[in-house]
Amino acid sequence: MNYIQNQNTWFQRMLSAGETRTFTVQATITPDIAREMLANNQNNRAVSSTNLRNICTDILEGRFMLNGETIIVSRDGLLNDGQTRLTAVVKTNTPIESLVVFGVSRQARFTIDMGKQRTTGEFFTMGGVKNATYTASIVRLHGQYLRGDYAHSTEESKVRLQERYYGAQAAYDSAVNVVGAMRELGRAPCGVAWIILNEVNPEACAEFFEMLRVGAGLDVGNPILPLRNRLMAKERIKAEERLELILRGWNLWRRDYRATRSPKIIGCWPDLAD
Repeated sequence: MNYIQNQNTWFQRMLSAGETRTFTVQATITPDIAREMLANNQNNRAVSSTNLRNICTDILEGRFMLNGETIIVSRDGLLNDGQTRLTAVVKTNTPIESLVVFGVSRQARFTIDMGKQRTTGEFFTMGGVKNATYTASIVRLHGQYLRGDYAHSTEESKVRLQERYYGAQAAYDSAVNVVGAMRELGRAPCGVAWIILNEVNPEACAEFFEMLRVGAGLDVGNPILPLRNRLMAKERIKAEERLELILRGWNLWRRDYRATRSPKIIGCWPDLAD
């Protein structure tokens, strides 16, 4: 495409053309163009800080791409859709390629985003990933663990989650196969624990998960027994808390501690015994 040297003139020319017709153009949205568009952003919803942070990260790390979604400007020059993407361009001081629609009615903004947003699991399904829903849950919780974000204070974009999965697909697919029958224990926490512990000690990890999954023949004092009972009880336990319990149970078992009660939830993930 031809780059526009005078971006403000380009934007004003597009606005003028949009007064009489509706059209779409592909353009490089620079920070200056983004600022000009945002200057005409009246009565819009508040920008989601989480969504903005994810888009900024994707832009800076090269994951943001032209995908057919549009920035929409009404025929009277007001921004109908695209404020978060434009804000991210300004915040990162980095241009993006985008389609821009000019010339629609201002009223048309009330018909935007009427469909259901795709989940990460649905993106995985579209990519042919088996057991996509809890694969996505495992990938998401594993990212939380890797960031040390026990409180889940941040979220990652769907593009970033897909990137992590395809970067270690064999490990995630193996985890899904191992925990497929562990629904009552919590598939995502078990899957993430399996990935973590398999890296620490593969043979011990296989033994630990077999006992945790089956539960038969566990003698009194084996810390896996109260751990298993706690995980299977009808108690509301968050995914990160379940992961903590499994990792603490692993430590007790590997250190040959005898225990008749489940580990306590402290609110952090422990350092691991080998």
